[in-house]
Amino acid sequence: MNLPIFISLPLFILGFGFLVFVHELGHFLAAKAVGIRTTQFAVGFGQAILCYRKGLGLRFHGTEAEYEKRARKAIADRGDDPEKATAKELYAAVDELGLGETEYRLNWIPLGGYVKMLGQEDLDPKARSDDPRAYNNKSVGARAIVISAGVVMNLIVGAVFFIAAFTGGVNFPPNIVGGVIPGTPAATTYAQGHDGDPDYLGLLPGDRVVEADGDVVRDLTGIKIAAALSPAGDAVDFVVERPDYDSPTPYASPTRLTYRMTPEVIAGVSAARGGNLMAIGVTPTYTNEVWFVRFGEASRAGVKPGMRLTALNGEPIDSHDEFVYRMQRSGGQPVTVTYTAQDGSTVRVEQRAAPGLYRPSLEAAPSLLGWSPVVSGLAKPDTPAARAGIEERPSDEALANTDQPLDMSGDLLMAIEGQPWPSDIRAKQLIEDAQGDVQVDVWRDGERVELTPVAKQMNNKLGVRLAPALDSTRVADAEPGTLAAAVNLPAGSLLRSIAGQPVDDWADIQRVLQQRAEAIQASPDDASLRRVEIVAELMLAGSPTETDVIELDDADVAQLLAARWSVPDDVGFQARFDPILASGPVDAMGLGFEYTVRFIQQTYMTLLRLTQGSVSPTELRGPLGIVDVGAQVTREGWTKYLYFLALISVNLAVLNFLPIPITDGGHIVYLLIEKFTGKPPSESIIQWATLAGLLLLGSLFLFVTYQDILRLVGISS
Repeated sequence: MNLPIFISLPLFILGFGFLVFVHELGHFLAAKAVGIRTTQFAVGFGQAILCYRKGLGLRFHGTEAEYEKRARKAIADRGDDPEKATAKELYAAVDELGLGETEYRLNWIPLGGYVKMLGQEDLDPKARSDDPRAYNNKSVGARAIVISAGVVMNLIVGAVFFIAAFTGGVNFPPNIVGGVIPGTPAATTYAQGHDGDPDYLGLLPGDRVVEADGDVVRDLTGIKIAAALSPAGDAVDFVVERPDYDSPTPYASPTRLTYRMTPEVIAGVSAARGGNLMAIGVTPTYTNEVWFVRFGEASRAGVKPGMRLTALNGEPIDSHDEFVYRMQRSGGQPVTVTYTAQDGSTVRVEQRAAPGLYRPSLEAAPSLLGWSPVVSGLAKPDTPAARAGIEERPSDEALANTDQPLDMSGDLLMAIEGQPWPSDIRAKQLIEDAQGDVQVDVWRDGERVELTPVAKQMNNKLGVRLAPALDSTRVADAEPGTLAAAVNLPAGSLLRSIAGQPVDDWADIQRVLQQRAEAIQASPDDASLRRVEIVAELMLAGSPTETDVIELDDADVAQLLAARWSVPDDVGFQARFDPILASGPVDAMGLGFEYTVRFIQQTYMTLLRLTQGSVSPTELRGPLGIVDVGAQVTREGWTKYLYFLALISVNLAVLNFLPIPITDGGHIVYLLIEKFTGKPPSESIIQWATLAGLLLLGSLFLFVTYQDILRLVGISS
């Protein structure tokens, strides 16, 4: 199910309005239960479309004028002066006539609702009535029941929606590691009890994360939340179940391991994948179904979207995680991958794993021994970069409507703001730091091309897809203090051979260096192995070559041995989603209760981390952001729709019960003061507190709306 946006958007807005409505319904039912006179209950806001009051029937406009008119007529019929009648006398008169005390309204803006109670007005602390059924004349306990009933109703609705969602099954990215980002905690932490053992260094593809600090983890979101909401600097124990891919039944008896990792903000990665949240560096898993094919060996061999990856070197591959695992252990050597079409026909293509030379940020450890690939870039259509002359990425329409492979490699970015041959991480930083337009020179067809300055977009980017140029051996500017810097090759030089072996791309570089590191590990006392000859062509094609020698110490060897491999990026696979499905009504209720409690805890924990600074305020979503995400979620089907509404309902309950003036929690604070002091806070205190609450929530609303707009602009650019 994939609803169009013109259906999913209004459907979510109505659902959100329903949650506000049931909140007010809770107040209304509780007020009726404790005997408070409720003068109005409205669905929606604004002018009334239709009204109903007992004794008056349906009206297309409000009934209050007619209601009051009849009350005054009844008083006049008794011989009293209706103009001198008090509110209490007017209400008594209509009660004697048998008219309903509550006007039920359907208003024209279908978002939520409200309830009006005699003697209570959120924005008017002076609202009082001498009627014994007025809100202000009820006991503290009765008023507390009414105030808290809205929150209770939201929690009940949230639990019911969770139960309904899990009865039908809700799809989530599973709690399985698809891969890890080099240099992050998930890649650099040893399993407890296995320190120093390279077989247990970092999480591996296929690891199923089942616990985080003792809490059950059911999906990838649970992993991310456990990391994001952990106290800054504190370690989290992640328990994983590791399959045995060398067994005929790899998942039958998994090995249980514990990784104690300290989550961190992964600069340049966290921001690109949803914000500056703490993370451990885990990436999602995929299915074996091909989603897209870029220009490369696979496309030339005839691999098409919709095919399935079925074998590697003739051995069946049951899961994408196993494919990643085996590619990582191929050492960059060519392997034969089999893709099978729906009609049973097969395509076999020789592929190699991509080198894991990527580092997540400028602060992380440099790439292999301090060398990094130079960066290539493709401009997105209709962006400043495309207009400035950077090679344009094929449009989505072109990609969708051709069976021919399209070149996705792009220009080599030779200089940015005068910085020669930057790595992709350095290039992003240079672009962000640039004041005004950005000067970019590219290397195209063996020549330097100086472009017109490129204007930055609102999201501080150029509209260029930056990526390491792994199909070349041209090196970026070496990091100071690294082994690569000691060799002193100018930025842009081409590595031609390492340790006597020719290298044609970065996979060759990593493979040759890792082979030498393995040899040193086997014979650590052989000094000759530690001396590695590097032959490079300086700067540009046709320049003379230079030979230098590097000395590998134990730290260098450890870094080389830890360098990982990843699957080729010329074939993309469909994301994997597994359903969390209740086995029956009892299990559904258990899951509903579990998720209700979990999200209550997570909401409070998020607020705590905001005050501690480990969660950035920029992660908050306002109405625009909630509607945007909600509309996208609603498109995925009714179970995801109910699940997201349940999550919102629980969050509304928690946030509404915070001790902030004008919220339900603020009113509970007033009641507690009245209970313990014997009198309510003064009107002036309530007025100032109300003003402060309005300013706080108004400022927060403006801030989150601004962030929502920036986020939406960033998504659309």
